[in-house]
Amino acid sequence: MSIDKAASLFRIYLPATLRIVVFLLLLSSTLQGSVSGDEDYFESKVQPVLEANCYECHSHETKMEAGLTLDSLEGALRGSDFGRVIEPEKPEESLLISAIQYTNKDLHMPPKKKLPEEDIAVLVEWVKGLQPEESPSQIEAASKSEDAAPDWESIYQERLDWWSLQPVANPSPPEVEEDSWPNNEVDRFILAAMEEQGIAPVREADRWDLTRRLSFALTGLPPDPEVARKFAGDNSPTAYEDLVQSYLDSPHFGERWARHWMDVVHYSDTHGYEWDVPAKNAWMYRDYLVRAFNDDVSIQRLILEQIAGDLIEPRIDEKTGINESLIGPMAMRLGERRHGDNAQAEGVTQEAVDNMIDTLSKGFIATTVACARCHDHKLDAVEQKDYYAMAGVLMSSRWIVRSLETEDPNLDTLETLKEIRQQLRGKLAAVWKEANNEISERIRRTPLENPGDSKDKKKKKGDEATSFPGTLPEIWKHVIASASEGVEVEQSWKELVEKFSVERENRTSENKANLHLIADFTRDEIPQGWHVQGFGMKHGHVKDGALVLSDATDEIAMSLLPAGRWSHVWSQRLGGAVRSPLFAQKPAPTISVGYAAGHFSSQTLIVDNAFHSERMMFNKQGIEDWLTLETGNLQPLAGTPDQTPRRVYLELATKSFNNYFPPRDKYGGVTREDERDERSWLGITQVYEHPKDHPPVDELKRFTPLFTDDSIPSSTEELAERIASLLMVSIERWSQDDCDSEDVRLINEALKGDWLPNDPASHPEIAALRDRYWEFERRLQPDRVIGGVADWIEGENAQVGVRGSYTVLGEEVPRGNIRFLGGPGSRTYLESSGRLELASNYASENNPLTARVFVNRV
Repeated sequence: MSIDKAASLFRIYLPATLRIVVFLLLLSSTLQGSVSGDEDYFESKVQPVLEANCYECHSHETKMEAGLTLDSLEGALRGSDFGRVIEPEKPEESLLISAIQYTNKDLHMPPKKKLPEEDIAVLVEWVKGLQPEESPSQIEAASKSEDAAPDWESIYQERLDWWSLQPVANPSPPEVEEDSWPNNEVDRFILAAMEEQGIAPVREADRWDLTRRLSFALTGLPPDPEVARKFAGDNSPTAYEDLVQSYLDSPHFGERWARHWMDVVHYSDTHGYEWDVPAKNAWMYRDYLVRAFNDDVSIQRLILEQIAGDLIEPRIDEKTGINESLIGPMAMRLGERRHGDNAQAEGVTQEAVDNMIDTLSKGFIATTVACARCHDHKLDAVEQKDYYAMAGVLMSSRWIVRSLETEDPNLDTLETLKEIRQQLRGKLAAVWKEANNEISERIRRTPLENPGDSKDKKKKKGDEATSFPGTLPEIWKHVIASASEGVEVEQSWKELVEKFSVERENRTSENKANLHLIADFTRDEIPQGWHVQGFGMKHGHVKDGALVLSDATDEIAMSLLPAGRWSHVWSQRLGGAVRSPLFAQKPAPTISVGYAAGHFSSQTLIVDNAFHSERMMFNKQGIEDWLTLETGNLQPLAGTPDQTPRRVYLELATKSFNNYFPPRDKYGGVTREDERDERSWLGITQVYEHPKDHPPVDELKRFTPLFTDDSIPSSTEELAERIASLLMVSIERWSQDDCDSEDVRLINEALKGDWLPNDPASHPEIAALRDRYWEFERRLQPDRVIGGVADWIEGENAQVGVRGSYTVLGEEVPRGNIRFLGGPGSRTYLESSGRLELASNYASENNPLTARVFVNRV
């Protein structure tokens, strides 16, 4: 290992005070191992320093930080978890010397104050005194010493001989003395064990007792007295079997055994921790278990569904039509989950994974794999690598909200809504085209501070940075404001024309030089690597100019949509989500998303597969604009920005498809009323990658006809007519279904500025169509969703956490199963997350534990 790399490891993974101790401790191991050194000199000069500063943290009687023990020569020579800091062959290049001399740019020891020169000279002398030819033999001796680590492989092989890890056999029933007592082969095993202990069977239970035992065992409830009386008097040869079957057929059977399994997987409706946020529709998992047990779904199938239900053939519930298999993975999401991500609080994700490993391994194979997080297991045949093999599997899937729908119940309703909306569009276009004079008048009545102004918008590079008006109402306002200050309309307009010419050219050049399109949702097909969910997004692809009706009583149109994918095209109750592929880590890109959202839809950078990200931002921008995100600028909860390369992707989600909605109390201003409101929407057009300080800028193309006309307006009336004429051209194209995104922007700016007739009360025919639209809109059924899992992320192997640490990492472990369930070949999940392989192994008849575990649970 190079000096620079070693220095980097020490600097990153060890606290400052511990770094001092580690270096001095390692120094002592070298000094004590020096055969050519002066023993008296060591005892008089060096050992007092080590004892005073190191033994507290690095001895068998206190603790062994970083894996170092310095109260024995062997322990010191064995070194730490981070390798050597002494190079006997080239002592002058030793990391220790460069650190104490402050010549290493990455590592200074001690970090707060340099040692006195005389102390440095002592340490350097001792390092140089170590003989290169003696070091290997000393290290070898240390590795063979009595305090060296036990031989794990020998222990492991001994544990593999345990009876529980042997293949399940089908032994012959034993011989018994009381041959008349057993009614079946199971009874023979029971009686044989009793006779071996000298125990005789008790009398056969009477029918009242049998009824009570069966009822409690199979349904968890006391028996119905009438059922007990009927069984007591039933002398048919199948009376007992019939009673058992009646309890198996009872809906309470599924409830009783679902509750049992819910305990195994740590079921709760919330995730505990500080804020106790809801587990996304966990109640659906509860009901799923009840149905599964009542429908006699095999345990092998349940195992597959609960670990990899999204990766197997669907199992459809005949009554509801939902895909039951997609509910199963909720089992992995239950339990305590913290909010935040690794860049905000290191270890948040690892804690969630630790919880999952603990639940899965205990629940399915009764093995405490989580105990091997820090070291090879003290009791079971589980090594530390097994833990990190499973961790890699679990971290190679995304924790998302999934739709359970298998068929679309809205198709007929959507066809009706399309017909109504087409009629509305035609009639609204006719109203607008006939309103040229009215539009001019509305423009003239616009106050200086009007709804069309963008004064509350965030300042960004482009419009406001150059003070060029960014919308039609702002252009009007600019001229009116200048006129109120005594500037002639002609003069003001000439200045705008000159500025427009320069701005148009500069902005077009700026975008051309810096923008790289990475995803285009204006096309019907989904961009590669991106994932779209939900009825809203499924039916949400539109071309430029799609009309969205307002649900406000005093408005007809909410807006027109640019080409893209929009969840609220037909209804704000139809939700959805858009998720990106992982972004590059080095360098992490800056992106801008053409985006709009409302009613607490969110945008979130998901970092290291965070479960409940505190980076979630709710968006309420009604008009499509650019959302710029620095995927590598990950602000922590406190302190400086995180610089560790992270696995990051973007999630845009409506409320129903958001893992973290409802969020913790008061997050984002969400109220209980907001939680109950079904409305939530979002849309996306295009995604660009660009340099950090060069986001997309408005190229002002839609204003070109306005500023390239040779005539100059001489009055505000003439200017209002010119603006109205520009709008009429766009409205005409829109009415012919031939508009582009620039026409859409102009019409939306006019709508926001209250320049277009938009009141249903003034247009009864439109109002009637509008009311009919909302009547059918109420028939639409949103997706039924639940917290789930998806293999929409590149698989990644985990690194061993040295002594369970989140930050001190060792070798990479191929993701897979624990070693004794398949041998080395089980760790070959190179093309997938490994969840399906893991589930298949747990469900396999060759697994020595699964059958035994589930028999014990019964």
